[in-house]
Amino acid sequence: MNEFLIAYDLTNRNNYTDICGAISGLDTNSWPFLHSTWIAHSDLSAEEITACLRPHICKQDKLFVVQLAGDWSCVGLPKFSADWLQANL
Repeated sequence: MNEFLIAYDLTNRNNYTDICGAISGLDTNSWPFLHSTWIAHSDLSAEEITACLRPHICKQDKLFVVQLAGDWSCVGLPKFSADWLQANL
């Protein structure tokens, strides 16, 4: 399974529940990492994830999906976040 960063910017804030539910449905380990940014495990490609999530956002919304590599760094994150990243990336 691969790890993906999923980020979105919604013009209609009422859609947050819908997009969050769709992202959570990708895998039980999907995690709301930062506001409007998730990390998800999936066997799908970035394009396939985008296709799955597209019906849950409006035409004016923005969605970005990228596969994560093993190298990462952070500043200011809570310890549990850094621990999770260390264990999962």
